[in-house]
Amino acid sequence: MARRSVNLGAATGTGAGAALDVPDNNLDDLSVFIFGTFSGTMTIEASCDGTNFVPLKDRGGTAISTTAPAMFALSGSATHIRRNCTAYSSGTIQSVLCE
Repeated sequence: MARRSVNLGAATGTGAGAALDVPDNNLDDLSVFIFGTFSGTMTIEASCDGTNFVPLKDRGGTAISTTAPAMFALSGSATHIRRNCTAYSSGTIQSVLCE
């Protein structure tokens, strides 16, 4: 099976990106990669209805939020996922969902 990645979008200011469908509503085989040269905070959020989002937690139970490039392994289920830049000073914050 071929692995793929889906761009969650780049942030150059605060705010949430577009919500993307989660394949099979299963986060267990997915990771999120946050990268770039930036000064800001990126969080990853999930939803079961595509409208109401909450911070997504990594496999260790910690909410996914970072001020530096990082990769997080996901678990659980959701119908939608998005990135949300909650603080921003400079640069471009990239985020990719990886299988």
